[in-house]
Parts: sequence; structure tokens; C-alpha cells
Amino acid sequence: MRFNNKTNNHVTSAPQNNKKADINQPKHSNAYSNYVLSLLLTAYILSFIDRQVLSLLVGPIRKDFAISDFEFSLLHGFAFAIFY
Repeated sequence: MRFNNKTNNHVTSAPQNNKKADINQPKHSNAYSNYVLSLLLTAYILSFIDRQVLSLLVGPIRKDFAISDFEFSLLHGFAFAIFY
């Protein structure tokens, strides 16, 4: 085969593996998948409860610290930005 110095017209391919890959084979067991799903669900539920509790406590927090709605919104927004 003759090659041109400016362009390479010869195409090579990667070596082929004779073993057939089973695409349908799961990489993890069902128990591990269920564990990860339950862990993520628990984290989501705790995050939701955390936000709800803070919004329920707006009145008592404002009264205890004697702050306005604007000052509370600054505190709440800053805490949300840091922890989420």
C-alpha cells in the first residue's frame, strides 16, 4: 500500500474483542440499588422537612430576635445559600 506524505489514507481499527458483552447484565445487585434509592429518598425527605420547619418558625424567630421581615429574609437566604 502506498502512502502519501501529506495525508494518511490508511485506516486502522482497534482490535476486536471476541467476547460478546452482555448489555443487559446489571452492574450492581438489587439490594445495593435499593440501598442507594432508600438513602437518596431519606436525604430528600430530611431536606424537605428542614425547609418546612424553618418556614413554620418564622414568627417565633422574628419575635425572639426582634427583627423585621427583611432582616429575617437575609438570614434565611444566607443560610439557604450556605447549606444547600
